[in-house]
Amino acid sequence: MSGTITVTPGYEFPTDATAITKARLNAIANPTAQVDAGAITARELSTSILPVDPTAQAIIYDDFLVDGSIANLIGAYNWKTVASGTNAAVTVSSTSSNTHPGVISMAKGSTTNGYAMVRAAANAESIVKGNGEISCEWLVQTPAIAGDVSDNYIIYAGLANGAANGNEPTSGAYFIYNYATSSGKWVGKTALSSSYTSVVSSTTVATSTWYLLKVVINAAGTSIEFFINGTSIGTSTTNLPTAALAPICGINNTAATAAGAAILADYVKLVFTFTTAR
Repeated sequence: MSGTITVTPGYEFPTDATAITKARLNAIANPTAQVDAGAITARELSTSILPVDPTAQAIIYDDFLVDGSIANLIGAYNWKTVASGTNAAVTVSSTSSNTHPGVISMAKGSTTNGYAMVRAAANAESIVKGNGEISCEWLVQTPAIAGDVSDNYIIYAGLANGAANGNEPTSGAYFIYNYATSSGKWVGKTALSSSYTSVVSSTTVATSTWYLLKVVINAAGTSIEFFINGTSIGTSTTNLPTAALAPICGINNTAATAAGAAILADYVKLVFTFTTAR
């Protein structure tokens, strides 16, 4: 076969077997890939033909179609589940549909400061910025119960260190919803050793609504941009994390007694495209 594949924002690969592998890798990671029609066939780009090239990228993707059989683990990657408090739990949700196959539920429970969350297994943070672009996205549905001054909860979704007790991460790049501090809006946050920079969006969080929350760290690791449903809400260049991070999502019950609020997660995807191959 002959030709090239151009992948947004313009990476090009010459024509040979190795390049086709890399082209397919980037096409998988970036659905906006533009393929030179007829040059590289759909079969050559199929994941069943050649494996992803691990020297070029690291990719994590979980649609939560599989329920782990080991206690406190969930999903194909056996995500660590952590829950504390009355009625707090992480479970496979029964709300999966033909538009949202494979959904997990993180219920905050009815205990003040109770929490429920999923994250990489304890001490498994391994994503360190500075050698290529890193993107992490979570597709989440907000609870049916709105947060307010007297019935408040906090949602986290993004990359962070091991916040196993539901408290705000001390290092990371993530979205946060906390009515008490942001008047009900999504906020992008960067955290470095418990020092924080906030990028406040104009998006007021609605109940029972799906949001695609994406964090993108630039290749040099000098800026972090936040996207809601594909639209940028701004960039942070201060308090950027230096610690190793991992995908994390959860809810913390800060001041409430209602047990019904839960955040749903449909999928998580992380793509680390290396500047220098390993």
